[in-house]
Amino acid sequence: MNLSNPRFIWHYRYPYAYQIKNQLVYCNLIEHLILHALITYETKRQFGFPGFQILAQQVNDWYVKKHVPGKTNWQYQPYQAAYLPSELVEKLNPLLNEGPQFQLDFV
Repeated sequence: MNLSNPRFIWHYRYPYAYQIKNQLVYCNLIEHLILHALITYETKRQFGFPGFQILAQQVNDWYVKKHVPGKTNWQYQPYQAAYLPSELVEKLNPLLNEGPQFQLDFV
């Protein structure tokens, strides 16, 4: 839905009720990636795939390539909150590189 983007909100006329705190879901980067994978899978790539690609690249950059945001960068706190050892991220590499297929093994 992209509720953090004012242009999307205006363009699609999302109701304000969607942005009320009891309607929002907060998750870390890994949880967000899994959410996008599930949305992509359930909608047969109609929704969620662009976000999945962006998040997968971020996970790969942070946890495999070790491009850790600096401590003064706003992304450092999200990096710390979503920390995942590289060994576990490498197990996700087929998913990160190919995207969610319609036979998700991790679900």
